[in-house]
Amino acid sequence: MARKKQTKQKQRLIKASHVLKNLPLEDRTWDKPLVLQVNKEKWSQKGRVLVGSMARFDYFSPGFRHGLLEQPCKMFAEKGVHFIKIAGIARKEFFKQLLSRRIAEAKTHIEEQRSEAKAQGHKVAGISNRDIVETVTENIVNEAAKALCAMLPRIKKPDTTTKYVRYYITTSKRYDGDIGERIALRLQKLRQSDIRKYHPGSIRTELKGSDIVFWTLCEMKSRIPGQFVSQAIEKIIRDKEAETSRKRPDLWVVGGNGTAIYTPAGVHQTAYVGTPSVSVPEGVSIGENQIGFTIIEQEIKNRHSRIIRFYNLRDAVSREREMITGIKSGSKQIHRDVVDALKREGGTRSVGQLADILHHDRKQIEDALHFLKESTPSERKTWPGLNYDEPSQLWDFHREWIQQRLRYVLPSREQWAEDNLFFFACMHAGYTASDYVFIVNEFPKIILQRNIQTVVGLGDFIAGLHHNFLCSGEVFSGLNNTEQEEFAAALIATVFYKVFATRLGEFIKQGNIKDAAGYKHAVSQALMDFVYIPGNHDLWQQQEGSTPLKIFHGEFVRLLSSAIIRNLAALGVPMMDIHEILNKKLFAYEDIWASHMLASGLKLGMLHPHMGGAITTSRNAQNMMGAYDSQIGGLANFHRGTVVHRWDQTLGQCVVVQVGTMAIYTPFEVRKMKLQNDFGPITLRVCSHERKILMTEISYHNQPILKKPISKHTDIRELRKNLKLLA
Repeated sequence: MARKKQTKQKQRLIKASHVLKNLPLEDRTWDKPLVLQVNKEKWSQKGRVLVGSMARFDYFSPGFRHGLLEQPCKMFAEKGVHFIKIAGIARKEFFKQLLSRRIAEAKTHIEEQRSEAKAQGHKVAGISNRDIVETVTENIVNEAAKALCAMLPRIKKPDTTTKYVRYYITTSKRYDGDIGERIALRLQKLRQSDIRKYHPGSIRTELKGSDIVFWTLCEMKSRIPGQFVSQAIEKIIRDKEAETSRKRPDLWVVGGNGTAIYTPAGVHQTAYVGTPSVSVPEGVSIGENQIGFTIIEQEIKNRHSRIIRFYNLRDAVSREREMITGIKSGSKQIHRDVVDALKREGGTRSVGQLADILHHDRKQIEDALHFLKESTPSERKTWPGLNYDEPSQLWDFHREWIQQRLRYVLPSREQWAEDNLFFFACMHAGYTASDYVFIVNEFPKIILQRNIQTVVGLGDFIAGLHHNFLCSGEVFSGLNNTEQEEFAAALIATVFYKVFATRLGEFIKQGNIKDAAGYKHAVSQALMDFVYIPGNHDLWQQQEGSTPLKIFHGEFVRLLSSAIIRNLAALGVPMMDIHEILNKKLFAYEDIWASHMLASGLKLGMLHPHMGGAITTSRNAQNMMGAYDSQIGGLANFHRGTVVHRWDQTLGQCVVVQVGTMAIYTPFEVRKMKLQNDFGPITLRVCSHERKILMTEISYHNQPILKKPISKHTDIRELRKNLKLLA
């Protein structure tokens, strides 16, 4: 009895808190975050605010990339953004997978501790499953917050050493869940100087110095996946409009859906932007396709004037293996061949597949692979090491290295090609409700401001005579098809001449024109390319045996060339063949299979479908995507505007501009319950490299001058005179 009592006294109870505290959980040390300096000149420009927008870091997901966080921040610093909005940082479903693994490891460790304690005559106190889960979860949250704190660069404001551009973070219940919210709160505590954490799903921001409001939203519900990118975005906006009593913003910015779309106010009461993701799509819904980020440039004194820039990183991601530039020390040619094959083929490979690709003996390939194998990801910046997956018997680079150490290299700015395009459509010359003052006065201003090189007319230059337009009073009295085409030509020729005269005057002021050849070059440079197709209104007259836009083309050339010749004569410029120069600038295409090669090598496809619109905003634009193997699409006829992007495995980033109308309304449409149009032209600046789009810059000009229709009894000759059209 005495011996048993003595044994019990020696037994020690090991507390649960001690075991949990000593679990072999992750505790990494991270470098300090990269510090970037904002561009002082651009930051300090008056009268505008620049807002950076990122979405979906997808931490925990295989699609997470440190390099995709760094690249946007470098551009934000270069462009001088004033603050940055972030919608979503983690992926809850991948967190759950990690949590399950870590809990299993923790329980295994605890059982080992129990066995070890028992062998020594001790006992481990009971540990609840809840305590294990919370301990492991807390560790994961801490480590994720530390990692993101180190990975997200600080952007230093000008003329200061302690103030930084602020990040405003919101999380998505659909993607982040509660764990993303916990990580975001912990991250804010680690970076209180430059990170602000907002409530889940929403960041409402009033721009400094104005009452202009941007409202960032992200997905809060699980929805049935949709094919069209506008569907989910518009549902999120409608949900927010239904729940809030606050005034509508000037712009909705929706993140988390992996899209790049900009739709103006008009048919929609408020303009909206869909922001791409900064992660590689994993477990996506159908519409998610975009990797990149957005910069919004807003004029403070004009709430309707803004520029949206979408930066595409998906082409860089598609080539990310090519950015692995190193190799293991001591490697020979066969090792370089194996590495190049893994880069080139873009995925995991078996020994047999590599042997077939490289035409080497299987044993040689096996030896080379084992030489290149690393048990853990390499610490080098240029070489990850190879990893062998035993269950699948496949070889690849270490994924963790690509996620955390790979940096994306984009073409230098000097290598970018640039196209500046001006899209308009549905001018409907002859309509009493078309805004002719806007066309003649605002088109030239916009073209000069945006440095437009190519004007794209997407059809319906005239109103036509179908649907009894003359009788209903929708067209000026007595204006037939020929006169409508002459009127349309005078409108567009006047726009071209105003731009030409301004640009030629600037060339002459520079004093670099020395001879007749110099003047000829200056005249050519001052003229824009004019690319156009007919629309259904233009084509109606085919039924009467007339060639659509034949009169328009001839009258445009006559009016513009005559005005240019008069201008050159007044300046004393040596005479030249203006018709020859002008004809090289005109590109008239049929309404189908219309494809035009731009100076950059990108292809522009154009279409004016003879069909009605759709309730789904992006449907027609998405159906046009990549038509005629074109990276840029121009679409019209629906009197609805939107610009939609989609990445294609062959063409790379593609964009379709669906342009609205120059009519403020038409009775024909109103009677069919189409109560609102999208008015005005759209400008598109495209920067590319080797025929791959890197960035698109979009602006809408959708505030009409005309407030009510012009009288149908208006004398067209007087109208032309009042508009000061070329004659």
